[in-house]
This record gives sequence, C-alpha cells and structure tokens, in this order.
Amino acid sequence: MAPYIPQNYLPNLKKYKYQAIDKSLISKYVLASYWNHLVEIFPLWMAANMVTLLGSLHILVAMVLNQVYAPNLQDECPRW
Repeated sequence: MAPYIPQNYLPNLKKYKYQAIDKSLISKYVLASYWNHLVEIFPLWMAANMVTLLGSLHILVAMVLNQVYAPNLQDECPRW
C-alpha cells in the first residue's frame, strides 16, 4: 500500500500551523469575551470537540428529563 503523503513532504507537514482568520463583527465584539471566559473555565488540553460534546450532552439530558417528567408537554415539571 502506497503512503498517502510522500516522504519529501513530511518535513513541511511538521512545520504546518493552523491559523484561523475571522473578520466577523459579531465574533470580534460579542463572542470574543464569551470565548475568553470559556478558556479560563476549561483546561487548555481539552479539545474543542470535547467542549461541544459536553454542551450537547447537557441538552440531551434536559430533553430526556423533560420527556420523563412531562411526556405530553402539558404537565408541570418539578422545580428543583
């Protein structure tokens, strides 16, 4: 099986650094403070996908609890 990346390209691959450019006004003035606050909460070694997964799990748990306590969405849920 042939390698996907030829050997002569591997040194350049090790030098590659991802640099995102976001010129959105909402990102600059609204979301930047939010993101900076999240960086202080979560450890730097945690991947961004893991943060997204944790947020999705919170939503999933809320949906399951809502389905358990108010399956027809007419009942009142407990106020913990």
